[in-house]
Amino acid sequence: MRLNFIFPTLAVIGSALAQESRFLEIGGINPNLIVVILAILAFRLENPAYFFIAAFTGVIFAKTAPFWELAPLTVFFIAIILWLSKKAGPWNIHLGFLISLFMATTIFYVIADRTFILDRSSGFLYELAYNLFIGAIVWPVSYYFSNEISRRIKL
Repeated sequence: MRLNFIFPTLAVIGSALAQESRFLEIGGINPNLIVVILAILAFRLENPAYFFIAAFTGVIFAKTAPFWELAPLTVFFIAIILWLSKKAGPWNIHLGFLISLFMATTIFYVIADRTFILDRSSGFLYELAYNLFIGAIVWPVSYYFSNEISRRIKL
């Protein structure tokens, strides 16, 4: 049995652990790494089963956040939107990824924690920019690794 879903799942687990450890926190702003990695995987994976296994892992890890009751359902909803959005736009894949990451981060907070946007709008904008910055850095790295891994194990 081929375990091609293991790399995307490990990527989500790693991003969730880094997010929970607040390793990348700057000035009280912690990027939503689960959303960032799901956006990357939505654009990189061709097999929806592998993507949704990784997304389900993200749902499980989103449940560990004690103050976001809607986070698990929101993560799954965002995963569906990300999967559908990768082929919806007329733009190139790089711009489409950044637009999708922008939408995913915004939708996450509109559904899961509206008060974060309303009460701390500057914090939300900083996190949105931080997510886009992290995504813009990790995107080319993932491009290289996804091509290399695909070549070796035929994802």
